[in-house]
Amino acid sequence: MLFSTPLTVLLLAVTSLNDTVTEFFPSVPGTLTALKIAALSGDLKRTIDQGTNIVSQSEQLTQDESLPVAVAVISLANEVFSSLNNIVSKKWAFDQAIFGVISATPVVKLLLEALRSSTQEFGTTLTSRLDSSLQSVAPVILTNIDNAFADAIAAFS
Repeated sequence: MLFSTPLTVLLLAVTSLNDTVTEFFPSVPGTLTALKIAALSGDLKRTIDQGTNIVSQSEQLTQDESLPVAVAVISLANEVFSSLNNIVSKKWAFDQAIFGVISATPVVKLLLEALRSSTQEFGTTLTSRLDSSLQSVAPVILTNIDNAFADAIAAFS
């Protein structure tokens, strides 16, 4: 299925970011991890934007085609929630991210805002391609994801 590839790539990108955040601690070597997190965030944004482009060029899905997409989106949403919670739990580390003394909090906030915007666009585009029987469920998932982004951004504000 056309949508399975972008969703799988997104899931892998979010998981990679989450794993890297987990291993991040403020220190001189941690500065390199902070840079890796920033790079992975940029890669994730590009992946989301590419997924939006792929989905926007596709045709409307049937109900049979939409169901596996919905299941994949739920898995992806759970990983997004985990990643955002993990990022917030590491705020203290981002406060001292660069050489253990300089804050990367403003950068993290900007990255979260950019990811939120791309995620909103991807979600809206994907919803428009789902079978009408599933389009009414999608806004609930999208709202929960958006709220999680809002909470994470607020933690870094």
